[in-house]
Amino acid sequence: MKYIRVFLSFIISTGLFVLLLFFSLNIIFKNVVKKQIIGGVAKEKIISEYIENNIDNEKEIDKIINNQEAKTIIDNVVNDYMTYLSDNNHKVSEKTVQNIVNYCVNNKETVNNLLSAPLTESEMKSQETHDSIYNTINDGFKNMKSEIGNTPTEAIKIYAKLTSNNIQIVLIILIIICVILLMIINGSLYKWMTTFGSSLISVGILICGLYFILNYIVKQIMNRQNFEFNITIKLDQILIIGILEITIGIVLIIIKKIISKIMESKENLKQNYEQINEDNNKQLDNNDLH
Repeated sequence: MKYIRVFLSFIISTGLFVLLLFFSLNIIFKNVVKKQIIGGVAKEKIISEYIENNIDNEKEIDKIINNQEAKTIIDNVVNDYMTYLSDNNHKVSEKTVQNIVNYCVNNKETVNNLLSAPLTESEMKSQETHDSIYNTINDGFKNMKSEIGNTPTEAIKIYAKLTSNNIQIVLIILIIICVILLMIINGSLYKWMTTFGSSLISVGILICGLYFILNYIVKQIMNRQNFEFNITIKLDQILIIGILEITIGIVLIIIKKIISKIMESKENLKQNYEQINEDNNKQLDNNDLH
């Protein structure tokens, strides 16, 4: 029975490690790879498609790109484009189009300096302008998708499914089940902390290693691609996730040891108390005999 318990504990512990690793990678791919790596490359293509092709003055391009309001709009277009790559029926959001209209209204002078025929504020707010922006962006999505081909598009579709919220929920449920099973098998409410903590530390070390590997690969890609615009890709969040997992793992193991010490002290006190009572009873029995 003991060997069966040890074997089952090993299997569940291995499963817990794998689940924690997949959960960490899921978060990384969803929040870092999508937004930073894929999103960064998509941003460069979008800037080239919608801004560079229509504006010759490099200073004006930099002025637009570095404007905080424009940055937000570009990020929204990138998100719509990423969704479009995995769902052909997706169109640019109405919110994004409205934000572009608002940007034009708030920056009339800058925008009109770039147009061959300046627009009035009422013309910028018109339905015709709204429809023109909407159609232009969606047509641009189609052009960019045809440029990257089918293979990357299919890969992004698979990626979108693997990083869905449903997958994350399933992983969390399975991790909780593993913890409960460890409690039952070990017959303790606290022993799971050591296994969980050790798994977190191992996963955290792997994630930190992944950070350095991805950081090197991204730098090589950026150097070879020679992007026309300075696109910043930040991967520090991966390192933070790895360090956080290692820290939580260490804290859990320390808490488990503290609990074990407390439980051991209580057990020793109980045994000492029982021993004292036993000795007192023996003494009383001896006194009765005399």
